[in-house]
Amino acid sequence: MCAHAVRVAIEKIPGVEKVDVSLNDGVAIIRLAAGNEVTVAQVRRMIRDKGFTPKDAQLRLRGRVEAREGGFVLLMPGPDRSYRLSADPTLLSRLREAAGLDVVIEGRMPQDGAGDVSPSMLEVSNLIRRPSSDRPPNSFTGSSFSREEIAFSCGTH
Repeated sequence: MCAHAVRVAIEKIPGVEKVDVSLNDGVAIIRLAAGNEVTVAQVRRMIRDKGFTPKDAQLRLRGRVEAREGGFVLLMPGPDRSYRLSADPTLLSRLREAAGLDVVIEGRMPQDGAGDVSPSMLEVSNLIRRPSSDRPPNSFTGSSFSREEIAFSCGTH
């Protein structure tokens, strides 16, 4: 298997704009189009189909933070498009301040015990609040919510 085969396979997923694969570093970086419906599970399947094992996923996501059930979630458009957020106390304070706002969140989606990524939990490493001048007029529809980038660590089977 080679980086070219992985790149070409992932580029065939609708909504993927660009893929950079480094087998030396064991990383695939995937840039996604605004308004895409790409899921982590789709990308993981494609990586597996090419003979590699996807590990943790690093995500950069755009969405709205909401307080729910004593915690926080990142809401994105479409069915099943929300992530429970976990963070250290400093970032939890920032999530509280950002509740109801459009944000960009960077974080890690860990694997579960079976080696699959837990689709609903995102460990937040950074939160970027978008200034109001940066928000589109209709800030809660269309491309204002989108997955922006996914980076996977990969190993061979």
